[in-house]
Amino acid sequence: MKKKELFARLSAAAVSAAVMLTVSGCASQDKKTKSNTESKSDSATESTSESVVDGKKVEVYLAEDGTPYYLNEDGEKMMLFATPFADESDDGADDSNYDVSEQFIRGHYSANGLEFTIPDGWFAEDSLGAPTIFQDFEQGEEINYDEAISIVPTSYIFDSIENGEADEDAVESYFSELTEAGFYSSYELLGSGSVNVCGVDAKYFDIKASMPMDTESEDVFRTRYIVTPGDNSHCLILSSLDTEESAKLVQDVFDSFSDTIKFPTAEQMKNTEAELEAEESEDLEEDEEEAALTEITESE
Repeated sequence: MKKKELFARLSAAAVSAAVMLTVSGCASQDKKTKSNTESKSDSATESTSESVVDGKKVEVYLAEDGTPYYLNEDGEKMMLFATPFADESDDGADDSNYDVSEQFIRGHYSANGLEFTIPDGWFAEDSLGAPTIFQDFEQGEEINYDEAISIVPTSYIFDSIENGEADEDAVESYFSELTEAGFYSSYELLGSGSVNVCGVDAKYFDIKASMPMDTESEDVFRTRYIVTPGDNSHCLILSSLDTEESAKLVQDVFDSFSDTIKFPTAEQMKNTEAELEAEESEDLEEDEEEAALTEITESE
């Protein structure tokens, strides 16, 4: 999947379970062709997969902005919450002993040139292409999506920012787009400033945003975006509930390991981007071949 689509889901993951586990096989959208008009559209593609919501199988759709959703009994569009996917190959086998935490990274994170020490009691999850750090949990418990820390290349988030030269206009433009696309119902820029991170002078931006849930209520989150300078610029995203206690918890955890972070070089980032694009191209070819075979089979 392309940069903006990837991060839109990663961002939502860092503040809510709403789109943490996205549909496999999602159609890619080219970053350059994903205009504001397209991102604001809520029209859907064809059903891409099935998932399970409240114990029932549902058809999962993708809006043109990349948001996965399903239709409830009243025909209303509902954001997809994190649930186990229905796996027909299991034929209903009992998977209650499956420990999802086995796929999580603990201790030390190292991938594509990015390294850091994961704090005790926390783990990293990077299925969306960039690591997000969550609090650890016991078997049978649910992941706490309200408090998390993500580390992602700045260009994956802010299209207009080069070499980490972030400003309030770029941040507000990004959140305006996500609000119009339906990820958030409203947002407010609380403030901005400078902070030293990993030995460099970075800029931070504090945002309060409301996210519509599957009921009439909304969840309100507070997020700090820290943007480092240079041609290997990264964005550190500290997500919490909109309370002083929650925000302090996330900030304290970040402070406990921030001096261990080692960012990849610009060259390493380009190599990773090339690998991702190659994988996308390969996936697209496989999808096209599968669709062609299905069409031939159905016509016989």
